[in-house]
Amino acid sequence: MCNNLKIILHLYICGIFISLVACTITTPENTSPSLMIDGNVLTVMGNEDSIYELGVKIDNLSTFDIQVGNREKVDVYDLLKVPKQYYAEIAYRLVHANGDIGMSFSLSGHYDTTIVVHVEPPEIRCNKVKVIEGACAPLSGAFEIANVESDIIRWAYRNKLGNIGDSTIQVMSNYLFSLSHSEYNDYAVKNDIPVITSFKGIYYKIESDLIAEKYYLFAAKTETEIEAFVEDVISMKFEGATSSLDQRISCFRTPSTSGVMSIFLIGIDKNWKYEIIPVGLICVDNIKPSTSYIGLGNLESYQITLPKNRIRITVPQNAPSGSGYAILSTNDFGGTGLSCNVNFRLDFCGDVKDITLVREGMFAKWLSKKRMVIDLQKIESPYLFSFELHLEEGDNYLPVIITDKVGNKTEYQLNIPAHFIRSDAPAINIENNIENNIY
Repeated sequence: MCNNLKIILHLYICGIFISLVACTITTPENTSPSLMIDGNVLTVMGNEDSIYELGVKIDNLSTFDIQVGNREKVDVYDLLKVPKQYYAEIAYRLVHANGDIGMSFSLSGHYDTTIVVHVEPPEIRCNKVKVIEGACAPLSGAFEIANVESDIIRWAYRNKLGNIGDSTIQVMSNYLFSLSHSEYNDYAVKNDIPVITSFKGIYYKIESDLIAEKYYLFAAKTETEIEAFVEDVISMKFEGATSSLDQRISCFRTPSTSGVMSIFLIGIDKNWKYEIIPVGLICVDNIKPSTSYIGLGNLESYQITLPKNRIRITVPQNAPSGSGYAILSTNDFGGTGLSCNVNFRLDFCGDVKDITLVREGMFAKWLSKKRMVIDLQKIESPYLFSFELHLEEGDNYLPVIITDKVGNKTEYQLNIPAHFIRSDAPAINIENNIENNIY
């Protein structure tokens, strides 16, 4: 879990410093709205059901207006979060002013109320986890300095600040995390998500500072799955658990779950309380390719969200789908009684790798046996092609094999109906070897 910031407000009026418990600044006319400051909360005191324009200025960086209702409470720190384009500058000023930054407010068009907001440097303390061995795309939290360090250095260089030093970068990263932080701890991946058919035979070596009596790795998409799993293992007296992360550990999942999911490290203590840490993303593909159209879900990035644990994991747009389809069809061909040049249309999507058409048996009656393998990674859908086959009158069932990227196969027979128009006239064979003599 990550600690919240502590905010202390001070007020400067006419150059005199006053520590605030509560105060009210009013305009000369009693009918005008007034601004009350209590702790880190601002309240506009005015006419009932009225809406007011509150002007906000953060140092000399940003000026903006917000609409505030009568007696509506506004958190000062929420206002500090508004100008996102100035986060780096705000964080830098907080570091070099020992956590102080000036803010001014206006209800009458003049910024006549000024306070100094003091923000205690946040101490980011979250459980760490590192994957030493095992298939997954490791997750990293937005609070980790490795995710913002290069951006801070780039910002400092562009603003000609020189080398600001590692200690400044560290505290700035903490401030940046706090400014951009929502109610969730956000995680994301940088590596490609591996695809497996199951966790059988796969073991993980994990390093973490999470202290617990029993440990599990569990792959899931929802909080409900995790809660059900914890209930099950507790009821079974921690069957399959490990007591130390010094050894390799296997990963569990709900049997019906497939597709992209997150692996979580679960630590359970002797009182049955548990904590979870996101470890990495994995795609379980145990689904055979379909021979008909199937929706492949959202093709944009999406999130795995655990509201109770305040965890939100972004699944990238290029994540594997874990499913796919290939639809083979034909309605046009022509040929002789020996063979037909059959025209095919192939529509496909998802994780299908290749499709194989098998010419054998009756289909190779007057032709050689052959397997036409089409690599779907090298073509675009739809794909048009032809394949020479021998067809008989009526239904002809051509063997077809569809394979996905992890080896799941679908084998079926495609019906190719054939109807030939035959002539009842006897065949005439005339040898044109008569020597004509013209006199």
